[in-house]
Amino acid sequence: MRNSFCNYRKAIVFISVIFMVSIFLTSCSAHASTVPMDMRWASVEGGQLHEEQAGEQFYFNIPVDESLIDQGIPIKMKVSGLVTSGWLRFELRDPRGQPVWDSGTINPGDFAINKEYDVPAGKTGLYEFGMVFGGNTLASYNLGWYAFRLSPILLLPGFGMILVALAYIIYALRAGILGWRSLGLGALFWVLTVAAKFAFAALANPLILRVLEVNSEHLFSPGNLLAYLYIGALTGIFEVGLAWLILSKIRWGMADWKQALVFGIGFGTVEALLLGIGGLASALVSLFAADMLPISALGTLANNGTLGMALAPVIERFSVVLAHIFSCVLIFYAIAKREGKWVWLSILYKTLLDAVAGFAAYWGLNTLIKIWTIEGIILVFGLIGLWGTLQIAKRYPGEPADQLSTSQSLQQDQL
Repeated sequence: MRNSFCNYRKAIVFISVIFMVSIFLTSCSAHASTVPMDMRWASVEGGQLHEEQAGEQFYFNIPVDESLIDQGIPIKMKVSGLVTSGWLRFELRDPRGQPVWDSGTINPGDFAINKEYDVPAGKTGLYEFGMVFGGNTLASYNLGWYAFRLSPILLLPGFGMILVALAYIIYALRAGILGWRSLGLGALFWVLTVAAKFAFAALANPLILRVLEVNSEHLFSPGNLLAYLYIGALTGIFEVGLAWLILSKIRWGMADWKQALVFGIGFGTVEALLLGIGGLASALVSLFAADMLPISALGTLANNGTLGMALAPVIERFSVVLAHIFSCVLIFYAIAKREGKWVWLSILYKTLLDAVAGFAAYWGLNTLIKIWTIEGIILVFGLIGLWGTLQIAKRYPGEPADQLSTSQSLQQDQL
């Protein structure tokens, strides 16, 4: 059993190393374009055209440099919509103003066109993309373009979050403390408390945030500050308070130290696993089925396709799992000691932690500086959680008064 576990651990490490090396080599394989990423895509969603006179509208200027041509990156165009009357035609024009691609005349009816144009060698400059239309034309449309390839670095956040979850579970296995029932119970309580939190938030948030007049232009207004604390308090009350309320009424609340620790690992790793799986699935779709996604979504993914951006969610999950473990062992410590102050400490800790996330939601994490400022704060919370967990480990009662016997506890975890 131990040999198979060691082989499994080695396989994970080997795959991780190969994955990281392949990402590094891929990202370094071509010279970077001088065109910034935010100038390599644009789109109009839900556009309306109602023109009595014939004319043209060219919304987009597309800069093309030698690097894009050398890398073989085409200009990809996506148009769709409905022509109610008249006609229109979409065109791509080169820097001299000559059409190099057009959609053909689109008469009344639905239309959807995906097309890519390979820019010939040496044909750098500013291309134009837009439409030509006839008189009395009424139409609705979605129009966009992009000139980039999504990086495999996009796989790193999802893959990394999954590895973080597995690392905590492997630690518990290696330490000989893993009880699958306690792990599953922690995961179940995460699902239960988060579901209750989101159900309450769905009903209460629109009203409360409207009363507080929250907006992203006044980040430190009294209303915004109260909103951040409210968002954090939802996590503290539901993920800690509700969990304590249930656990204090059932026999599983009378846990020994190992069970409390593994419960916290289960509580934190299930979130990391679900986020990792979701992120990995989304990245795979974007890499292998980009045509299924709107250009605005592809552009956002491309802007985040750097190593600095990709590592942030991984570091965040590592830190947040530490925070979950600390808050969970505080719950069990409060039950074992029959002292409610430890529950209040856990609620306060989770409230402050998620208040940071509430602030980040309005601040906007669209730059590396912003992202790593928030991640740095969350990492500090995680390290505080680690220190706090170590302190509780020294003080946790070996035989709480109402705790189940050791044999009963072991039997429960083995079932």
